[in-house]
Amino acid sequence: MSLLAHLVTSGVGPFFDGVAHFFVSLDDLLVVVALALLGGLLGKRKCLGNGL
Repeated sequence: MSLLAHLVTSGVGPFFDGVAHFFVSLDDLLVVVALALLGGLLGKRKCLGNGL
């Protein structure tokens, strides 16, 4: 069923088709949200690898 998530066409261009891909599957959306929260909690220096 996850194969169908790659067939998203929003009609406004390839960039927005890629953005719309995350809203088709809850699994993909949860991964993006989790990584964004982790990056926000760690901070800019740690995420860029300069925080050692």
